[in-house]
Amino acid sequence: MKKKYLSIVRKICSGIDNQYEKTHLLLSYKKSRLSALLNIYKVRKLNGRKAVDKRLKRKIKAYCKTKFGSKNYWPWIALYTEIRGEFIPGWIPNDYYKFNLLPKMNYNNLGKLSGLKAFDHKLFPDHTLQPILIKVGNAFYDSDLVPLTCAQALEKLKSAEYEVVQKKVMGSGGKGVYFLNPKEIDESVLNKGFDYIIQPVIEQDKTLQSLNKDSLNTFRVYSFLNKEGEVSLLKIFLKVGKAGSRVDNLSSGGDFIPVDKSGYLEKVRYSNWGIVSNTDQVYYTSNKLPYFDKLEEVCISAHRKFPFVHFIGWDIAINKFQEPVIIEWNADHPLFWIYEATKGPFWKVIP
Repeated sequence: MKKKYLSIVRKICSGIDNQYEKTHLLLSYKKSRLSALLNIYKVRKLNGRKAVDKRLKRKIKAYCKTKFGSKNYWPWIALYTEIRGEFIPGWIPNDYYKFNLLPKMNYNNLGKLSGLKAFDHKLFPDHTLQPILIKVGNAFYDSDLVPLTCAQALEKLKSAEYEVVQKKVMGSGGKGVYFLNPKEIDESVLNKGFDYIIQPVIEQDKTLQSLNKDSLNTFRVYSFLNKEGEVSLLKIFLKVGKAGSRVDNLSSGGDFIPVDKSGYLEKVRYSNWGIVSNTDQVYYTSNKLPYFDKLEEVCISAHRKFPFVHFIGWDIAINKFQEPVIIEWNADHPLFWIYEATKGPFWKVIP
């Protein structure tokens, strides 16, 4: 009787879990599509036009039904169309990417490891900055994970002769980033209530600095590892922070410039809404970016060192010696929709 009772309880619990997951996924879809609809009105206002009429909306719905099995994916494709000014077959809606495609490419939550910034220099030692200090819980460590007292950590930081940056370990979107003068650091800075890593501030390539002297302007590089273990680069964009901002994240108001497959900056600059902006202030060159081949090599090499996820978005700085340096990598949920809208489709065939 006891075994039968336990079996019934397990079935009930399993049913509750399954129903919870289904409900959570359904609500996540609804929230995502509502976000797309709200963004459509925002983009229409910015563009001063409406690109999707009733006829095109029917066409988009038919495309979604045929390609993804449901016409309900239409809002994100309609948003892409409003941004681009035309409908491009082959686009992947952001909700399909987030809830269907990405979990299959970066399975078992291994992509979340990319948020653990304190471990990057161990995963990619040849292409990242060595940290000056790491804080986990209430403990301090050097770059070799040797424990330090608070006094030792403070002394180590104060001996630095350059500006440093403190990054929240699981921060994203430019949040949890603080630029510090080592001479002014005290115990209150060290004992902030979150895990962090402290690194030297990169002195970037002069050409990139000319785009915005306030921010570290980085390349967002998307790499894809196929089932045969071959790594290819899908898209590359140069992110530029807005004036006065120390970070270049689009969520903080930054812009981006596409880079073509040959290593040349395209002659267009997009806002964080995918709207062409500041075209008269963009740095262009008739020459190939001198560090482009190195940039490609670093991203391909780094992805091969972590072949457990198939899709990664890399943020790469170029230092004053024109050497690529990995600032961050994102395999948990790499920003997709704005780049898919402006320069997609990412894939000719859905992976």
